[in-house]
Amino acid sequence: MDECAPCGPGTSSEAGAWRCTDCLPGSFAAGGEPECLPCPPGSATDKEAQAQCTFCLDGWYAGTGWTECRSCGMYDHAQLTNGVPNGIRCTGGELNGTKPGFWAEYAVTEDSANSTRVWKCPIPGTCLGGEISTCLEGFTGPLCENCAPTYYGNPKKDGCTACPPDMVELGMLNRLYWSIIVMALAFAVGATFVFLLFKSSFLDQAINFFYRVRTNPVMAITQARTRVYLWRAIDPKLQICAMDIRIPASTLTTCMRAHALTPSDDDP
Repeated sequence: MDECAPCGPGTSSEAGAWRCTDCLPGSFAAGGEPECLPCPPGSATDKEAQAQCTFCLDGWYAGTGWTECRSCGMYDHAQLTNGVPNGIRCTGGELNGTKPGFWAEYAVTEDSANSTRVWKCPIPGTCLGGEISTCLEGFTGPLCENCAPTYYGNPKKDGCTACPPDMVELGMLNRLYWSIIVMALAFAVGATFVFLLFKSSFLDQAINFFYRVRTNPVMAITQARTRVYLWRAIDPKLQICAMDIRIPASTLTTCMRAHALTPSDDDP
């Protein structure tokens, strides 16, 4: 080669190279460049040796150096993102977050915009849009329909008003108040259960019975039927055997005989 020649469209060459190299997908060269340039935002190409990148259509977007355009927003008719999405803003193939009046739970980035659900805000003017779905000052939460800390009011009727410097938001005090009440009730219920567990013979017998039902259900059901029969017996002495469910089935007969043969204090 007697002289150097510029590289053609879709190719590039570094200084001193003996041949031109094709541009990779996601890049282009108009011709004569020392290196291929990445596709600018809003355009893409999936082919090699391209002199230019293809611009994205309406409802699609692409980042720098992309090989394909992605749909602008998740397809969901119920959330108003069908066709050219109403909730995601794509201008000239570039992503600009959510539109004003719409809200997304997560940040709308180039990596997630085609799979992010977007909802329309119920209160006009509270959702400012953008990458992180910014709320109007004084509003916060999902769909920007709650008053932010240090603000009070009915968001859907009167809006949210800043609390005076020398006052505290009542909502915060109410949440603290009810949290203390719930914790106190939970502690009282737990303490009562523990007390009954260690002091109540009936609860102890009931737990013992359910344990036996789990380990040997046939024997437990047989014992329960026997005690029901004893309880219905006319002789109140036999009811003593039925009341104590801790007595094993093998000793029920002995208990019955002992009480049946032993005279009471009222017998002559």
